[in-house]
Formats: sequence, C-alpha cells, structure tokens
Amino acid sequence: MSCSDAVPRYPGCPPIHRAIITVLRPEDHEGELLGSCGQPCVDAELRLIDESGNDVPHVEPGEIAVKAPSMMKRYYNADQLNAEMFTDDGWLRTRDVAIMDERGFLHMKDRTSDMIITGGYNVYPREVEDVLMEHPAIAECSVVGTKDEKWVEAVTAAIALKPGQEVTEAKLIDFVSGRLASYKKPRKVVFVDSVPKTAVGKLNRKALRDMLAG
Repeated sequence: MSCSDAVPRYPGCPPIHRAIITVLRPEDHEGELLGSCGQPCVDAELRLIDESGNDVPHVEPGEIAVKAPSMMKRYYNADQLNAEMFTDDGWLRTRDVAIMDERGFLHMKDRTSDMIITGGYNVYPREVEDVLMEHPAIAECSVVGTKDEKWVEAVTAAIALKPGQEVTEAKLIDFVSGRLASYKKPRKVVFVDSVPKTAVGKLNRKALRDMLAG
C-alpha cells in the first residue's frame, strides 16, 4: 500500500485565506449532501452574515465569516482591504456566499462581488445559470447584472447554444420563470459564440459585463 492510499482524503471548502473550513466525510456521501461542502472543521468557527454583519437564519444565504487558528492574520500593507475583510472582533469575511442547511452542511452559492441587485432584490448568478443549463439547447451560459433605468441592474444572460440548436430569448425567459422567482429571471438574453472565461477556464463575469456595456 502506498502512502497516498493509506491517507484518507476528504472533500471540503478551502478558501485562499486559510487551509480548510469544512469537510465532507465519507459517511455523508449521500443524495444532496454530495453537492455540499460538508460541515465546519473542529478548529473552525463559521458564521453566515448579512451586509451589516448580522447572523442570517438557517437556509438563508449569507457571506461566510470564519475564525480559526490557521487563518491568515492580515493582508500585507493593505489597510483599506483589511478594514473591509476583517471585523473588529477578528472574523474574516471571505466574500463567499453560502447557505447552511438544518443539519449544519454548507452549500456554496456565489461570490458577493457577483451578486446582482435588481428591483431591490438580491440575485445570485450561479442559481440562474444552474437553471439555464438544464435547457437542452444550451452549451454554456453566464449571468451578470447590467445597468437598467427601471431595475438598477437587469439580470442578463449570455447564452452559447449547442451546434444546430435554436431557441428564442422569450422561450429561455419562460423556461427560467417556471423554475425560479419572477425577480430572478433574465430580463435580457444575449446570444454569443462562447462566454468569456479566465485563463483557468472559470467564468469571467467582469469581461462579460465590460463586453455588454460596450
């Protein structure tokens, strides 16, 4: 037996600010838990908070705040960033949004920087993207907020279709409307050959916002 075979490996949630904050144990590999990041590690204190730093109820989305021995102390020579990221009592705001279910399992939702504020409501792009990707004609998609006089930000979807597929903007909006709250549906759909991505293949929402603004 090799050393790698002897050491158990568990999936978890490792933000860049510290080693690991959650772990999904083998006995939890069942059903919807497989889509979670697991439960908090024994050495990690974890909270989900709103924009004012207050705890949010279970199953409500909130920003992950963490306190742990292995956590980074500060950003070097970045006073303003440290003021934004660290609370006065030592909690680190990760800018990751998640929900905590009734059993204490963490489910990632999105990044605070990607959140769309439309008509006074918060919309997380990944939730809309997950629904759109259920449509059989869609190869890939990316959702961002674009400036809008009525909504402040309009939920806007960039869609790349599979070869030979055709679907209208109205059909895609109707598709989402039947699966999500009305305020989460795209107000605009833009068809593209491919959605912008970073060098490592992640969705590049900033590039998409810049492209749509131009």
